[in-house]
Amino acid sequence: MEQSKSSRNTRRTSNKKSHKSKHAKQQQKIIILLVITFVFGFLAGLFVGLKRTQPVNFVMESSAETLETETNIKESSSKAAINNAELPWNLQLVNFEYALAADFEPESLADVDNGYVADSRIVEAAKKMISDARTNDNVRIIALSAYRDYEYQTELYENKVQRLQQENGYSVAKAREEAATVVAYPGTSEHQLGLALDLVDARHVKLDESQENTDAYKWLYEHCDEYGFIVRYPNGKTDITGIIYEPWHFRYVGEEAAKVIMEKGITLEEYLSDYYTE
Repeated sequence: MEQSKSSRNTRRTSNKKSHKSKHAKQQQKIIILLVITFVFGFLAGLFVGLKRTQPVNFVMESSAETLETETNIKESSSKAAINNAELPWNLQLVNFEYALAADFEPESLADVDNGYVADSRIVEAAKKMISDARTNDNVRIIALSAYRDYEYQTELYENKVQRLQQENGYSVAKAREEAATVVAYPGTSEHQLGLALDLVDARHVKLDESQENTDAYKWLYEHCDEYGFIVRYPNGKTDITGIIYEPWHFRYVGEEAAKVIMEKGITLEEYLSDYYTE
């Protein structure tokens, strides 16, 4: 009798342990499932966050949508679409809608002035313009920049972004947007095209709006079209060009186009949209 009772107690104890073991296993499964769910949710959220905050990729595409997404810059307001592929070399358009590939280089480069190089096809006209200003009117013009490759343009742009963040407290997005109006976004600089020169008065070399008061700018404004150059980013046209007023930035377009652009006070975008015929 005692053995039977003891046996029953043993079985009860064993059943209780078995039940507790099953219950513990179920709890472990629930905990593991919760942990897996949490980890999956965390990783999914991290992935989405990284997608939203990924840094700007400087391998540019000729897509206005891509450029506007990355820099939040307004597109050019040209009235009609422009087919760059059908334009002659001297009228190639470079802006936020029409970007150059990172590996683009002019066919050939040659010394133009002050140690700088430019597309060899504009060098003769540029040198004659600078020489004529000094010979005829004693105006001393020098170049402060000419051809710049994609890598150097990227460096200039990134430096400007960092300065705006440090000095003005701008967010990354705000700094990139503001920087692109002053230093062309990589791939959108005419300097990479090799057809643009930054020309200033030798006695006043600041690259700011004060340049418009110099003898050099006044002479260039009156005569640059005779040599095929234009003031590329005129005052009051930022909504079209996307670039601030730059009285030092001159672009070669050829004498025919330059005459129309300078006489009418328009931009290259407006000329190609409203006046250019093949």
